[in-house]
Amino acid sequence: MGLGYNIGNTMEVPNDPTGWGNPFPTKEYVQSIKKLGFNTVRIPCAWDSHATNGTINASWLDSVKTVVDYVIDEACMRF
Repeated sequence: MGLGYNIGNTMEVPNDPTGWGNPFPTKEYVQSIKKLGFNTVRIPCAWDSHATNGTINASWLDSVKTVVDYVIDEACMRF
């Protein structure tokens, strides 16, 4: 897997990814992770606090996809 980085305390926060004081991950943030030499990224995510009757909220899925896409866009990074 290589050298790994954990984007913690954001996407696993119940209800609001900034609720524990960290900003929402940006493309520039992910690029800085790559520049530091990391090539594997872990994005822990909360699901139950973003669901109603077992259905994940579409806007939450979009937020998660945004962060995942930032990581995928950095060609040498993987999950």
